[in-house]
Amino acid sequence: LDSYHITELIKYPQEDKGTNQEKLLQIELLYISFLTNHSSETRPKILEQKFAIDPELYCELIRLIYKPEGEEVDKPITEAQKNLVTNAYHVLSNLKTVPGIDELGNFNSDIFNSWIDYFEESTKKSGHYKVAMIKLGEILVYSPEDTSGLYINKEIARYLNKKGYEDLRHGYDIGTYNSRGAHFVDYKEEIKLAELFNKRAENIENEGFFRFAITLRNIAKHYFSEAERIKEDY
Repeated sequence: LDSYHITELIKYPQEDKGTNQEKLLQIELLYISFLTNHSSETRPKILEQKFAIDPELYCELIRLIYKPEGEEVDKPITEAQKNLVTNAYHVLSNLKTVPGIDELGNFNSDIFNSWIDYFEESTKKSGHYKVAMIKLGEILVYSPEDTSGLYINKEIARYLNKKGYEDLRHGYDIGTYNSRGAHFVDYKEEIKLAELFNKRAENIENEGFFRFAITLRNIAKHYFSEAERIKEDY
């Protein structure tokens, strides 16, 4: 079976409410590279649902992939451990569900804040805080819209705006570029994106999230620079 047929087969138990969730989670982990392939229409649904409400899963992924801050020596690992790290990296690099999304797909601020409290304490304790913040910032790019119409949930925007959270905002910056994926070189498209992020920055600033607005303006500047480069080269 090729990757398409495997992901299509996984879709059936995902849609069946009677499926054992733990077993399905193991199946998703086993075929994570297929489910996170850009051409796949089937997502690791149970895994993403678990991530959204269980911060320990995220912390565990971080600990598997990255060394604690200040640890210089590479410890020897087995082939099985290498495979585990590879799978963990696939999961972390392709998560598109933010913390706080409940089982019905709605954003729950209580779940989000509880998740964040646990995550920050755990990663500080293990020595992974900086890299964990960067990677979380990349995931927060996929925030749902706010009920007010703002492009990003206000609770998430508030968190991204916190003083001293430059690593989180840096991750958001990285995640924005990565979320675009493969694309054609197009001057007009870069200009559109620059204007979009300038508008987002303006709206975020109006909400009082000035630090986060700076990040969005820097993203806009990047797209304007890309547009100028394309204009000169082509």
